[in-house]
Amino acid sequence: MGVGGLIVISILVLLVLVRQVATNHENARLYRSLRDAYDAMEEKNRQAVDHTAQLEQFNDELEAVQSELIRSNRELSESKAIWERLAVTDTMTELANRRAFMERLREEIARAQRYSYPFLMLMLDVDDFKGYNDTFGHPAGDFVLREIAEVMRETVREGDLVARYGGEEFAALLPQTDSQQGRVVAERIRDAVERHAFPKRRISVSIGAAEFELDGADAESIIDSSDRALFVAKRSGRNRVVFIQDVLPRG
Repeated sequence: MGVGGLIVISILVLLVLVRQVATNHENARLYRSLRDAYDAMEEKNRQAVDHTAQLEQFNDELEAVQSELIRSNRELSESKAIWERLAVTDTMTELANRRAFMERLREEIARAQRYSYPFLMLMLDVDDFKGYNDTFGHPAGDFVLREIAEVMRETVREGDLVARYGGEEFAALLPQTDSQQGRVVAERIRDAVERHAFPKRRISVSIGAAEFELDGADAESIIDSSDRALFVAKRSGRNRVVFIQDVLPRG
């Protein structure tokens, strides 16, 4: 092989080497680009994972806030219901208080006037309650009031209302009840109290009764009539039921 051939071969080898170097350089550049793209994708994935974790944390916090809000609303509703009940309940006897009684009385008057049926009001007083308190003390007297409340609650019919009217006085409303039916209920209450085993001594009650509209056509007059009947029951010997229409018969 001559010199010219060697030169050609050398040139070809050099070209191959240059081409290989260029190829290696291009491969390295492409590798770097691919690695950068991969790193960028990894960063985006990491950011996406972080974002997802943040969203999950936010959702967890939101659910916790919602649960707390639901719990707070439930407690608020329960507290409101308790306060509403306390507003119309006598705390000692757990009967309806005077306010609740007056509200129900107005409702019964409106209902009776609309549908033309009677109802009965009973006013009950514990006989010689002051003497009982003076002898045995007020805690013992409070116990008696709670026991009488329980006796009345168990004795009246479903739909009747029993309330503590004030002090040792109780009141009851007997819807859709005339005097004849009411006498049975009133006597049953009086007899149940008399038979009840109180711890210190025997207890009795006097009851005055009035019928709407026969003995009163509004709240004030029906209360006044039953109160006057109670006064007669107390004055005539106690431990008895008196209807105002028996004291002041109607013609």
